[in-house]
Amino acid sequence: MLDELAPVLTDGKGKDLLRRLNSKKDVDQALPAEMELALLWGIGSLGEMEIEPEWWGDSKRPDAITDFLVPRITAAIEIAATNDNSLSGEAEMDAIALQIGAAANRATG
Repeated sequence: MLDELAPVLTDGKGKDLLRRLNSKKDVDQALPAEMELALLWGIGSLGEMEIEPEWWGDSKRPDAITDFLVPRITAAIEIAATNDNSLSGEAEMDAIALQIGAAANRATG
């Protein structure tokens, strides 16, 4: 997955993911890094995306931007802890999760 994403990863993002995946000191970062990598790879398989776009305008850039996740909408994607139910907007996130599943099903076939 990392090799397939390499063309769209910034040098810093690629190194960060690889460091978190391989860290022996900070092993609690491996699973979140795997999830982030898998989600970015899955979204990227739908079509073009830009990871951490520098043009965003501030330091709180989204993890990715794509026009292929939700039909006719440009989506700014922020990947947070995938098992954190304390995040606000749970109903909206559930709806987006269903859309991600539907998009993945379309992509696979």
